[in-house]
Amino acid sequence: MDRSCSLYCISNEIYSDNGKDTQVLLDRLLLNQVDIGDQLKSIVGEDNGNNLTTLLEKHIELAGDVIKAAVANDQMLEEKIEIYLIMVIKLLFYYLHSMKINCLMK
Repeated sequence: MDRSCSLYCISNEIYSDNGKDTQVLLDRLLLNQVDIGDQLKSIVGEDNGNNLTTLLEKHIELAGDVIKAAVANDQMLEEKIEIYLIMVIKLLFYYLHSMKINCLMK
């Protein structure tokens, strides 16, 4: 699979195979998040890179859970997970914003 594959194409593949390869696809996306954090460490520092990786991984895990719930047609679970997913996205935004400010101040 192409490493640049987005969650959109992952969700399409999960729906098309009825969720059979879900974990394989999500594992690939999780590795991508480690790569992103590692690439940014030289700019934002080791700790910030690790923290960013953790937030990005949580984002992918929750997004994957939303897709799994949708495939299982579990609307209530899907809605609950989406709430947590939105919270993680907001945390990512604020964390990235704070890193930008810290990098500019150095």
